[in-house]
Amino acid sequence: MKHVIVVFFLKILWINHLFSQCVSWAPTAMTNPPAARKEHVAVWTGDRMFIWGGETVANSIKLGDGALYDPLSDTWTPVSNLNAPSPRTNAAGVWTGTEIIIWGGADGITGEINTGAKYNPLTDTWSSISQVNTFRPKYFQKTSEMPVWTGSEMIIMGDHNGSFGRSYNPINDVWTAIPNSGFPKFNYFSQIWTGTDVLIWGGAGPYPTYTNRGFLYNPATQIWSEISNIGAPSARALPDLFLVGNKAIVWGGIDDDEVFNDGGIYDFTSNTWVPMATINSPSKRVAHISISSGTKFIVWGGSTRTTQPKYNDGAEFDPIANSWTPLTQNGVPSRRRSSAGVWTGSKMIVWSGDNSLYYGAPGIPDGGILSFENADPVVEINGTEYSSINDAIDASAPNDTLIITSDVCENISASLPDTRVLIIPSQYKVDLIGTLTNNGIIINDGTIKAIGLTFNNNGLYKGTGNFIGYFLNNGSVKPGD
Repeated sequence: MKHVIVVFFLKILWINHLFSQCVSWAPTAMTNPPAARKEHVAVWTGDRMFIWGGETVANSIKLGDGALYDPLSDTWTPVSNLNAPSPRTNAAGVWTGTEIIIWGGADGITGEINTGAKYNPLTDTWSSISQVNTFRPKYFQKTSEMPVWTGSEMIIMGDHNGSFGRSYNPINDVWTAIPNSGFPKFNYFSQIWTGTDVLIWGGAGPYPTYTNRGFLYNPATQIWSEISNIGAPSARALPDLFLVGNKAIVWGGIDDDEVFNDGGIYDFTSNTWVPMATINSPSKRVAHISISSGTKFIVWGGSTRTTQPKYNDGAEFDPIANSWTPLTQNGVPSRRRSSAGVWTGSKMIVWSGDNSLYYGAPGIPDGGILSFENADPVVEINGTEYSSINDAIDASAPNDTLIITSDVCENISASLPDTRVLIIPSQYKVDLIGTLTNNGIIINDGTIKAIGLTFNNNGLYKGTGNFIGYFLNNGSVKPGD
């Protein structure tokens, strides 16, 4: 009996390991990647990740090359160097919908620069950017400092000399000055596009001044307005600032003495702040990757202020629940700082960075793709889409048919009621973390992976698809009957 229990226990451990993989890391291709680098640009074009610039890890040689990474085929394609910008680190990278604007950065010779070019991934060609009325030289230390894209123009606010911004129209190739009336001259602030305005928050003024003030700029009216700072996070420079849903998230940042790992949630409608939860928040860090998925805020990697130790952990923040969830360590890339990453719509891709094991060691041109639970609609009931099986079951009515419309990765908690039918077409895979109790009918022509599938009452299982997992038969039919 003891051997039976051990075998059963090992089987459950194996199944739990198997199904935790749908929320997991997968490596990026190591065939023909660009040279390892740090402080480079990463931009998502809609189907590929664009990597460009940066500097070598071992000896800080500035780079002016790049490549496109296709996560579907797991392949790299070099980017043309003809008419490309000069080598640099910490450049801005903005996707317009058809082109990538590369601008600014630091070249290691003259310091900060104010040149750039536009890259078309369809034609693999670069075109010049006008220098007439351009912005002062500037480099960008993190994603939140990057220029914003409004849908028609790129807006750059402020520089490290305290002067003000410009908008750039890539179609007309024209720079236009932005009025700075109503905005104090702070450096090292962060900025995001809200859909109608540029939100600026935090920053450093004349030494030793830091601020926790925020401002909105409307490019249509050219009007500035200040938001409330009652209940806002403490004053700091270089915080993460992201739009998540209809709220702004501020997290992290630095001042002369401190690295922060707290933050706040700003509600545009009520003009109020709520403190971010700190339970499971990532540790204090700099040079990390920070990304918005649209519904969650994600932090990964980085290091302490002294560059050691480096990290390869992180967490995602849910502003609705005001809670942090640690990111999985399944297949996680090695520790690194000054990496770059993108959000694809359902996955986070990180690549390269300073992942050296000791000072002076070369970096490794590797990365990882982190898959999350469902990011897009995955179930349909009578033409209505739902982002999870749980939500679809909760919304279902007697005699409803739930049709899977995409691959599913989900922590399942609901039971399929009787008189409901769940259909998995042949082209889709359903990975369930947890146990699904079936009181209705499951028609599986695809693949189901589940830690457990329990059949109660008259629960039925049909179809020609695959099932991997453990079955508990309290009902009348199970796979194989």
